[in-house]
Amino acid sequence: GSWYAGKQYDDYFLDEADHAPAGGDPVFNVTDILDNFGTEYPQWAAQGFEIAGFAWWQGHKDQNDVHAGLYERNMTNFIAKLRAYYENRYPGRVRPEAPFVLATIAFGGWNLSGAGLTVAEAQLAVSGDAGNYPENVGNVKTMEARGYWRDVGPSGQGHHYLHNAETYLLVGDALGRAMVGLLGGGPRIDGIGPGA
Repeated sequence: GSWYAGKQYDDYFLDEADHAPAGGDPVFNVTDILDNFGTEYPQWAAQGFEIAGFAWWQGHKDQNDVHAGLYERNMTNFIAKLRAYYENRYPGRVRPEAPFVLATIAFGGWNLSGAGLTVAEAQLAVSGDAGNYPENVGNVKTMEARGYWRDVGPSGQGHHYLHNAETYLLVGDALGRAMVGLLGGGPRIDGIGPGA
């Protein structure tokens, strides 16, 4: 069909003209909004926008030996590519070394194993505080999310965290705190922020 590795990235982050290979139906995405910011948000048209950072929580479909083994390298490349794409597309509108925060996958919480554990460890390895990538120090932060797994929820979809609202709230809060810390604001929280 029209699926290929990277299709979701292309669909949601890139302008349709930048897809390689192009295919499928156009999707209304980030570039459609930012390219037409004044029309989409006329009340802020004069102010404009700034991409101050990126948040990422993903990894379910990478839980296989091939993808999990490549996750760390791919995530490092992804962070650089995502920043470069938006810096080139919107010059002067992307914060230099825009902070990138991510949360580990957490399916089953601390019982995560196999390829899933490999993905979570790769996510932790790209964090600037892990020291593996000097270019990520001070601008990439991974939040450990396995402690936020809850064994109950309104659905049986483990790959969607059982649709447990508390899990989503806690992960979102952790990502927000990480972003605030990388942007240099707020008090020191869980080793994040000034003085951490």
